[in-house]
Amino acid sequence: MGRPNPADYPRMLFHRSKPPVTVYSEEEEAALGAGWSRTIPQPEPEPAASKWHPEPEEEPEPELPEEKPEEEEQPASEDAPVKPKRAHSSLKRTPPGRRRKL
Repeated sequence: MGRPNPADYPRMLFHRSKPPVTVYSEEEEAALGAGWSRTIPQPEPEPAASKWHPEPEEEPEPELPEEKPEEEEQPASEDAPVKPKRAHSSLKRTPPGRRRKL
């Protein structure tokens, strides 16, 4: 190589496993040794996945809750109106005859 261009230094050098370094001359660059590059290195490719896959462990089947026998509904008389069943609510209810405090 001929005479180094003064515009080439200072320069950043990069290594795969070390932090970047700034060098100020060709001698400093040569002193770093192998593994240093003027461009940012690409990440190392991940090792190829092995073709062996462990067999999945058998999971025990979840136990189903015992079914409660359904209560036999007694036929309502034709005269009585059919009331819909109320859903259970987690909200507290105000007892009849009391007012809610606002």
